[in-house]
Amino acid sequence: ITEGTQTGYSIGTAFGLKIVLIDPSVQNQKMEGWGTSLCWWASQVGTWSKGNREAVVESLFSSKGLNMNTIRYKIGGGENPHCPWGNHMLFERNMPGYKPTPSTWDWNADLGQRQILTESLEKGVIFKEAFSNSPPYWMTTSKCSSGSISGKTNNLPDENIDAFSDYLTEVCSYFQEKLGIKFTTLDPFNESVSDWWKAGGSQEGCHIDAKQQEKIVKAIVADKKKKKLDSLAISAPDTNSIGETINVWQEYDAITKSSIGQINAHTYSGTERYDMDAVVRKSKKQFWMSEVCCGDGTHNHDDMRAALHLAKIILLDLVEMKSKVWVMWQAVESEEILVQYNINYGLMHGVYRNFKHNNVEYKKEQFWPAKQYYIFGHFSKYITPGHIILGSTNNNVIASLNPLKGELVIVVINDSATAETFAFDLGKFTTIGSSTSLITFTNSQRSWATLPNRNIEGRKLTALVPEYTVQTYVINGASFSGRKGSLFKGIFYKISNKNSRKFWQVKGKSTTDGALIEQVSWTNGNDSNQWKISEAGDGFSYKIENKSSKKAVCVFGSSVSNGVRLCQLPINEGEDFKWEIIDNGDGYYRMLNRNSGKSCTVENWSKEDGAIINQWSFTENDNSLWKIEELKQSPLFTQLYYVYSGIGVLGFW
Repeated sequence: ITEGTQTGYSIGTAFGLKIVLIDPSVQNQKMEGWGTSLCWWASQVGTWSKGNREAVVESLFSSKGLNMNTIRYKIGGGENPHCPWGNHMLFERNMPGYKPTPSTWDWNADLGQRQILTESLEKGVIFKEAFSNSPPYWMTTSKCSSGSISGKTNNLPDENIDAFSDYLTEVCSYFQEKLGIKFTTLDPFNESVSDWWKAGGSQEGCHIDAKQQEKIVKAIVADKKKKKLDSLAISAPDTNSIGETINVWQEYDAITKSSIGQINAHTYSGTERYDMDAVVRKSKKQFWMSEVCCGDGTHNHDDMRAALHLAKIILLDLVEMKSKVWVMWQAVESEEILVQYNINYGLMHGVYRNFKHNNVEYKKEQFWPAKQYYIFGHFSKYITPGHIILGSTNNNVIASLNPLKGELVIVVINDSATAETFAFDLGKFTTIGSSTSLITFTNSQRSWATLPNRNIEGRKLTALVPEYTVQTYVINGASFSGRKGSLFKGIFYKISNKNSRKFWQVKGKSTTDGALIEQVSWTNGNDSNQWKISEAGDGFSYKIENKSSKKAVCVFGSSVSNGVRLCQLPINEGEDFKWEIIDNGDGYYRMLNRNSGKSCTVENWSKEDGAIINQWSFTENDNSLWKIEELKQSPLFTQLYYVYSGIGVLGFW
């Protein structure tokens, strides 16, 4: 194993050993919580017998279970009892509303979901979000709460916006005044820009484009004020994909953005997590990953495919998107639907009514934990509120530190078909315990099984992780009092692309403002291909200045769009002059602009001299990875000389 400058050996793989630096100097978000939407499962389980109902609640919301502290409560719209499309909704998804007619309120509706809400609060739930999938059917154009005829047009007429706003805020007001339940946030939308919400569908849904969303948000602001819901923040836009969330947010006008207190995103699709983080930071809003689920593989409570997929989504959402609160969609899924369609969604599987499938009798109130339950717990039971997400040089490893408890947590995902050996380098910690205090693992054969604790020798912990396994390590006595976020020393470096092996240079060696950044073959004695990388002062990012021009690298026009080129300008405090540089664990780095969240790449994957450097949404490929090497100067230039004169001291590089 070759010697390295930071850890005593190179970060990467050597002799089959995956060497992972756990870096406490890289400190990201502080976790606030884990949770689930209530909605369908809660409306059913809430009507179960006391013992079974409380067992499910205990499994999800207690420290013995998944330790969830966040719920999302669905304000049902309610379907048309005389719907032209008949009885089209799945029975457990046909949620009642609180206003079945324009002149009638029914405050005894939805008692099942309300029961689970109450019991979850008794277990210590802190964050409570109310959300809506659709207005009441009678407010819609189609007179059906599952969507419009085409799914592509707004199903809420503009003349009913005020009625919809009044409906949502009145429910929140009732819960606050009559039930003593004060919602933290209200999200009036659910994947509302999607085009699959059609009349006659299996669940509630409503297409609402960004312009109509603006009108709804403004109406809710006015109703909140009238009803004294001052502490209720609005969350939005809650779209299906990461890219949609970014696009809808950017479409909102300034008044709408200022009226929203929290950005919600689903991560069913999209890879623009760094872009999303940049949008959130720029907005200075709270951020939740508010919904996702996985159903990979066939129906089997012990199938690891969906569980490993879930683990990877959680890791990416926390590491790249920096979500502080992470919310599962349905914690409990219908066993009837799962066996019928041979799919594997949900942390737990429950029987909502008696049924028979393949000559097997299923009885109402039966329930089972699936492997996703245990995998979720590998994160939620240990990366608890107060833990700070740390740097890790492996894409299948996440680490967190609770500085008040001195507790380090490492979660490892091995989603490969062979066992892997990891060596965790803990050398950057100020103090670290002499051994693990807990090692737990889950695979297809075992769940939350424990292993004997391992000694930490030479500030390194070595661990074998079997195939298709998730392991969690807890280490006490961990602390860090060093300097945070300092990978680079404010000296000169050369920067080369992994794909092309060519180096950054100011185009044409120019020293003028606006000159582009290109790639060229390396030449010695050329100040234009040397770059000073130093901290930007925010604890996260760096500024990159050219040695020849003394100007800094930024994105042209402060753009957040893909394909925009990098250039040099006199440095200022703008976010587009700041770069987050993330160790990829293989000797290369990701370089992400703090304003756009996008990655440095070479245009068109070119390997030719003169190709321009631009920005693009990060994907794991060689064109998005960069080697940053310290320039080794000769002794003549690495010493500091002093020239004494009548006007002071002159320093030379």
